[in-house]
Amino acid sequence: MKMKILTRRILGIFMIVLFTAVSSAYAADKPTIDKVVIKPSKNVKRGDQAQITISGTNLDQVNESVVFRKHGEGKNGDYFYSYFFNPTPTEISGTLNTSACSETGSYDLFLQTGPYTNTVNVAKKANVLNLVPNRNESKIISIKPNKLKRGATKKIKVKGKNLKGSEIFVYIYKYITKNGEETSIDACPPPTVMTQTITNNSFTALVSVYTDAIATKYDVYVYISGQDKDGCAKMKNGFRVVK
Repeated sequence: MKMKILTRRILGIFMIVLFTAVSSAYAADKPTIDKVVIKPSKNVKRGDQAQITISGTNLDQVNESVVFRKHGEGKNGDYFYSYFFNPTPTEISGTLNTSACSETGSYDLFLQTGPYTNTVNVAKKANVLNLVPNRNESKIISIKPNKLKRGATKKIKVKGKNLKGSEIFVYIYKYITKNGEETSIDACPPPTVMTQTITNNSFTALVSVYTDAIATKYDVYVYISGQDKDGCAKMKNGFRVVK
């Protein structure tokens, strides 16, 4: 009996030592960020490119992308990816491709490990990039009609500025808080898609409002696929569903 108790104690001590060793090894291999340099400036116009260099340790352990997430926002906050290849243990460098669709403001940088279906944030550097408006970015000026009843189907005309491209995607949605988490709801099936020529910075979209859509104001988001550069435009509270 004493021998069994002694064996269990020895085994328990061995498992503690093994767990500590594995934990220490993992901690030693965990990527860290010492410095982030963005050239020519950390103030980047959305839709433009910049050069990024990340210095640290064990940087070859991360996935082939870095994530920029809006500072101070949770997992539902605005974000975009930038991809790189052949990282070294002490440096990641490459071209940063900012999204023309992202919100302006300060962004934090995250490094991730794990499969892309279940990534884990392993290192963070706050406020590394400031995304600013681009002079030539697309804008929505007016939407007519901007109010439809539940279940209605009708063409709407969208007028804007710098609307250039061939394939247009229109989303009409809003964010609500449900069960303590922010989620999006749609006024109509997303997206309403058209392949047509934009004439005089305007186009039409056929909108079919859900019969059970919530009667409220919705944001209108337009994504335009172009040959040279994709464009985005958003009008907050630009569309209303009524009973």
